[in-house]
Amino acid sequence: MLKKSEVLQKAIPVNIVTGFLNSGKTTFLNSIFSQNKTKKICCIQLESGNVPLCINTNNQHLAILTFTKKQLDTDIKFVINGIYQYLADHHLDEIWIEWNGMTDFSVLESLFLTHILEHTVCLSDFCSVKKIIHIINANMLESLLKNTGTILMDQMYHSQFIIVNHCTTKTQEKELRKLIQSYSPRSKIIFTDKTSNSSFKLIDTKKQLLFLPFLCGIGAVGILYVLASTFFPLWNISTSTVISIFLGILLQAIPFLFIGVLLSSFIQVFLSEKVIQRWFPKNALLGMLFALVCGFCLPVCDCATIPMFKSLIKKGVPTSSAVVFMVATPVINPVVILSTYYAFNGNWKIVLARILLGTICAIGIGLIFTLKPMQVSFSIKSYEYNCECGCLFLRQKPGWKGKISLFWQHAQNEFFNVGKFLLIGIFISTVFQVISSKIAWTDANLHIIPSILLLMGMAFLLSLCSSSDAIVARSFANQFPFISILGFLVFGPMIDIKNLTMLSGNFSKKFIAKLTITVFFVCFFVMCICSFIGLERYIV
Repeated sequence: MLKKSEVLQKAIPVNIVTGFLNSGKTTFLNSIFSQNKTKKICCIQLESGNVPLCINTNNQHLAILTFTKKQLDTDIKFVINGIYQYLADHHLDEIWIEWNGMTDFSVLESLFLTHILEHTVCLSDFCSVKKIIHIINANMLESLLKNTGTILMDQMYHSQFIIVNHCTTKTQEKELRKLIQSYSPRSKIIFTDKTSNSSFKLIDTKKQLLFLPFLCGIGAVGILYVLASTFFPLWNISTSTVISIFLGILLQAIPFLFIGVLLSSFIQVFLSEKVIQRWFPKNALLGMLFALVCGFCLPVCDCATIPMFKSLIKKGVPTSSAVVFMVATPVINPVVILSTYYAFNGNWKIVLARILLGTICAIGIGLIFTLKPMQVSFSIKSYEYNCECGCLFLRQKPGWKGKISLFWQHAQNEFFNVGKFLLIGIFISTVFQVISSKIAWTDANLHIIPSILLLMGMAFLLSLCSSSDAIVARSFANQFPFISILGFLVFGPMIDIKNLTMLSGNFSKKFIAKLTITVFFVCFFVMCICSFIGLERYIV
């Protein structure tokens, strides 16, 4: 038998097809295998349906290993060693597994991670799961959901692709899509009138090169530059000014985004759910206080907190605590404290006011999410970057080398996924900054309430980095009441256009809408209270 030193250098790609009886799994596999002419494939069949899995007599590249559900349930080591022995004796290009629909996915994990006899190797040393495909008979879905408990829900949730066959009408497709998305929001759903190879063509696409979005971005920037050079002079706007502002915001944001991505990947890969949940107190108030302490210690801006917020939610941190961390960190972190101190000529009263009001607003936002809890759902658009599709533990090689490799893979995906939305947000904020520079702001006839609303709106539109927004706020000191300036300094880092575009790439519209409305009203209410009690006279 192979020893650990003889583990294959290149992992064999594994595709898993799951679904209940009569869903069309075997028909789907037969269609795939009939088209194969060159690849050496092994199909591991863990379920025998009504349709036999056939070997094309003209195709000498296909082999079948069959195990019963009883063997899988009662003697999984027999199944593991049977697969291992075949891998030791044969060179394969690809493995397909027909998974039993009534078997929990935890058994799948055991299948790949259980040590083989006395050896320290396991199947994950040889194999890497690439796709998990769930096949559904459209006419049976609702009935199965009622009668199978959580098994079907779990399989749908962990699948990257869901193929729904025998769907004949648009109305039925619309209803089923909504139903499936409620259980598996990140999966790509493919509707067909029958199970066929055409379905596989929709999922058998080559992985997009990571640098391709940047190449497209460069092309888009070139086009925008030509358009800007043509139209901006007509509006008395300097093209070089727009470029300078855009690059200035980008250069400020990128380092913090990179830090946030690295911290997010570290949380995702190296910290287990048990560790995270042990750190964050179960008590809602204590959890929010702990989030504040974390935010106070981390020198990152709003660009970095969103990827970290996403990872905390994935790890099971309560929504209220994660939200407090996300909105508080850009306001109270060490870099922001120092920048505010220098912008306002060493006035510690202003610094403390920003920290105090930021903390109060964050706690208020957290309390609202505690009193009216909301399950955070991820956007369907982000499925292709989903690293917890159920096969993370299968793709991961054992040991620290595997974790480090997975860490960098996660960081790359996260950076490119969030970065494109950051660029969109920066471009929009640049436009508003250029427009605002043409306006002569004054408080001559402006009441305190309108001034608070105006500066909060400007903070939202300008989308300044929290590490430098104090400099801009200082320029408003002689034009607006100071409470409105504090509204600018507190509200802007919590939510702005740049943040919204980054959130839209990962979270549902419902959650983003609730977060935005909550942050706005809490900040506005706190600023109005501060104005009412006369806080300004104690600061200025």
